[in-house]
Amino acid sequence: MREVLVLAGKDVRLLLRDKAGFVFTFFWPLLMAVFFGMMFSSGAGDRPGLPIALVDEDLSEGSKALVERLEAGDEVEVQRAETREAAVDLVRRGKRAASVVLPKGFGESTRGVMAKPARLEVGFDPSRKAEAGMLQGLLVREVMVLRTRSLPAAMARSPVEFEPMAISAVRRGPPNSFSYTFAQGIIWGILGAAAAFGVSLVSERVRGTLVRLVMSPFSRTKILAGKALACFATTTTVSTVLVLLGVVAFGVRPTSVPILALAIVCSSIGFVGLMMLLAVIGKTETSAAGMGWAVFLVMALFGGGMLPLFVMPSWMGIVSNASPVKWAVLALEGGLWRNFSFADVLPACGILLAIGATGFAVGVKCFRWSDR
Repeated sequence: MREVLVLAGKDVRLLLRDKAGFVFTFFWPLLMAVFFGMMFSSGAGDRPGLPIALVDEDLSEGSKALVERLEAGDEVEVQRAETREAAVDLVRRGKRAASVVLPKGFGESTRGVMAKPARLEVGFDPSRKAEAGMLQGLLVREVMVLRTRSLPAAMARSPVEFEPMAISAVRRGPPNSFSYTFAQGIIWGILGAAAAFGVSLVSERVRGTLVRLVMSPFSRTKILAGKALACFATTTTVSTVLVLLGVVAFGVRPTSVPILALAIVCSSIGFVGLMMLLAVIGKTETSAAGMGWAVFLVMALFGGGMLPLFVMPSWMGIVSNASPVKWAVLALEGGLWRNFSFADVLPACGILLAIGATGFAVGVKCFRWSDR
């Protein structure tokens, strides 16, 4: 065991001497976590309303009242257009998410609850269809307000009253957006470390370092075990540092420290195995780095390392089951904010451990000690 620790210490020191690799392994994941946390921040003042282009062809009292209410609210960001052609062009060029036209006769539909149905012409950017329902619901609400504004308060009262439900009482949610984006930051730290150590193994083989190590008293098993231990130590250290920074600087409050620790360990083991496979695939340093990051980027794309799983199309959700990143993100979120029990997190951890064991076994079996 002492020989394995010596070899692992050697690899960690080499990583620390590589300034570019050190920055990418330790600081890039933190930047990713902070970036996604700010991007998904739920503060009302940070998130602009849905940008729409609005055309008032009616120019009636009712249409002007609707335009004023939309402009005064926070749900939409209104840009007035002179013609419907101009509004459609703004949407076509990606300047606005939707166009809304108040045609002639619209004002008649705002005169009492018995008026004829309001007719609105709405067009949406095809890439932003998810927001169509929100805009339509908002327009329905505002037209209903205009129709009932002349009625007594008792008659104008909505037949439905909504009572806010505290979901946190059932399943505790993240206290802020950084709680669920730090899982992505941790993943990028693990990917960076695994890629760095995979390339270093290829580099040592190409430069003949492994041949010299094999001729030393160290056995081949201990040499690979030392590399794996160094990779494991680096990934767990990066993950722990990120969690501590999240707690101290960004208000992250893990719901279960033991679950989070288990998730970090299992994720690290899983990607240590993938690191060994990366070292087998690459014949040169350049090819190992290129193919390794190509594979990891695809895993991150489909596994939730770039986009949250809930915003993906259904087919991507199915494909994501094949990505180790998905199971690592799920396990980490279980300890960060999903309030998982050990029974909840065991399936994801089991998959990661199986991936790690299989990858390491195949990598050791197929590993080439020399290209000569």
